[in-house]
Amino acid sequence: METVKKNDFIECSFSAWTKDTHELVDTTEEKLAKENSMMGEKDKMGPVIVCLGQGQLLKGIEAALPGKEVGKELSLDISAGDAYGMKDPKLIQLIATSKFVAQGIQPQPGLAVNIDGILGRIRSVSGGRTLVDFNHPLAGKDLTYQFTVKRILNDTKEKIEAQARLLFAHEQHSVECDGASAIIKLKKELPPNAREAYTKNIQECIPEIKSVSFEKITIPKEGKKGENLNIGKQQKPTGGR
Repeated sequence: METVKKNDFIECSFSAWTKDTHELVDTTEEKLAKENSMMGEKDKMGPVIVCLGQGQLLKGIEAALPGKEVGKELSLDISAGDAYGMKDPKLIQLIATSKFVAQGIQPQPGLAVNIDGILGRIRSVSGGRTLVDFNHPLAGKDLTYQFTVKRILNDTKEKIEAQARLLFAHEQHSVECDGASAIIKLKKELPPNAREAYTKNIQECIPEIKSVSFEKITIPKEGKKGENLNIGKQQKPTGGR
C-alpha cells in the first residue's frame, strides 16, 4: 500500500462544497464543472500536480494527507480557519460610489471590482456609498472536500515541469533536465534576486536537483520543430496556491 508523505509530488483530483449550503465551489472534474456552469467552452479541467507541504494546497488539506493511501477517495471536512480563513471586518469597507462612476462602473450588489489592484465584491449600495468586501469569497466558510491522490510522481523531470508550471503561470517556458541539473528557458530575463528565489524554491521541493539555470530565449509563436514547449497554465487553486 503506497501512502503519501510531506514533499511528495502528487497528482490529485478533488471537488469542494460549502458545508452549510452544499454549494459546489471548486472542482477538477470537467463533467461536474460543466453541470454547474463553472467553466467556459475553451477551459480545460483535470487532475492537478502539487508538492505536498509547500503551501500549494489549503492548510487543512495539507495536514490531512500525510499517511493517506494513494488511489483512495477521501472525504475531508476543512474548517474555515484551515481553508480560506475567517472574515476580517477591516476588509469590509465603505467607498464613495462616485469613485466607481468615474471609472464607468455602475455599482450593484454581487459585482466583482478591482480597487487599487485589490479584488473585492460589492455587498450593497446606499446613496453615495458602496459597501465592498475585500475578503476571499470563501472566507468564513467551512468546506467539505472529496479528494483523491491518484499517484505519486517519481520522475525528476516531471516534477520540475510541474513546479515550473506553478512558478511561471501564464508564461511561455520550456524545461530541460539532465540528472541533477535543470535549465528553465523563459522569454524574459530574470533579475538575480528572482533567480535565487526560484532556485531555492525548486531545490526545496526537488532536493535531487543540485543546480538550476535560467536562459532567456525568443520562442516563435508556432514553436520550433522538435522543441518541447510548455505553455504555463495556472493550476486551479485549492488554497494557498
